[in-house]
Amino acid sequence: TLSINTQQEYFLDQKPISIADIKSQIAAQVQNNSKLQVVVQADRHVPYFVVLAALDEVRLGGCYDLVLEAEKKNSDAR
Repeated sequence: TLSINTQQEYFLDQKPISIADIKSQIAAQVQNNSKLQVVVQADRHVPYFVVLAALDEVRLGGCYDLVLEAEKKNSDAR
């Protein structure tokens, strides 16, 4: 799981990681598991371009099986 919080900080499996290190960390995991799937979680207030940058780094690391996790809207919140 790759998550991005509102401060635009990245976490890979709940451990802090820099955007510059995502590619190499994913590449290492792909070597151990060629069927690796990365779930990307981002706070709704994270700018779209920040999420896209993270997705690009994951793909550059060799993982193309990506899932974007979305939070369901509360039907009472409008």
